[in-house]
Amino acid sequence: MGPTGPTGPTGPTGATGATGATGAMGPTGPVGATGATGAMGPTGPAGATGATGAMGPTGPAGATGATGAMGPTGPAGATGAIGPTGPRGETGATGAMGPTGPAGATGATGAMGPTGPAGATGAMGPTGPTGATGATGATGATGATGPTGPAGAAGATGPTGPTGPVGPAAGLSSYGGIYGVEPTNLILLASAPRVIPMPLTMPSAGVTYSPENSITVAAAGTYEINYSVDLSAAIGLDVIVAVRQNGSALTAVGTSQTLAAGLRTSIDGSAIVTLPAGAVLDMIIQATIAATVTLGNWRNASLTVKKLD
Repeated sequence: MGPTGPTGPTGPTGATGATGATGAMGPTGPVGATGATGAMGPTGPAGATGATGAMGPTGPAGATGATGAMGPTGPAGATGAIGPTGPRGETGATGAMGPTGPAGATGATGAMGPTGPAGATGAMGPTGPTGATGATGATGATGATGPTGPAGAAGATGPTGPTGPVGPAAGLSSYGGIYGVEPTNLILLASAPRVIPMPLTMPSAGVTYSPENSITVAAAGTYEINYSVDLSAAIGLDVIVAVRQNGSALTAVGTSQTLAAGLRTSIDGSAIVTLPAGAVLDMIIQATIAATVTLGNWRNASLTVKKLD
């Protein structure tokens, strides 16, 4: 069925005729034709809402809608119990060796070992050509006489050197020296001087070797003093080595030195001083802290004097 068409326009109302005299009521005439419908009056007020009709039958199912977006992931479930250990698999092939790692840091230097024994004396080399004569140096202390070596081949005669200074007419009138060779441990108290033992004596004139470890000069005069000591300590240590006259240090004959731990150190010096007759000379060592120092082997300390006037 098509849709209902629109309502057509209402026709005009005819004119009302004049009222005639009331006649006798005749028989009811036939129903006259229905007059044209008058114009629609204004809309009346809305009537009360009618009762809700019964629910109609369920319509057919609509088409399936598009799939909605996935909802958020739900919380993780509780961890299940650990299953039994499976059988051991076969051993895999050995992997290739990895690259060599970087070298580790260098370790600290170990303490120096003790000094080894002296090696055997090497064979004497051939005599070299005679050099030019140098200036006459101060006479050193006389060392212990060593074994006589084989005679070397005679070298070519060198040119004549310049004439040295004229020495004393009659040689040295007073000289001597003392020294030590035995390895010795000296226990030092803080800032307390300790006489260095030197029990061995050298050839002498005009001096005596009393008291022990000292040199006593007989005549007043100008003397050259030479001293040396060879020692070591297990710890780093500041020491003073000095020559004394009658128990008092000579300011011109002495030195201070820092000993490195475990290293052998040689301390030496010389000076020219004026000494009175009967002056007693010895050599002492003292340290700023209590410690033990060790005198080496061979000639480990020496003290010599010679009169210059």
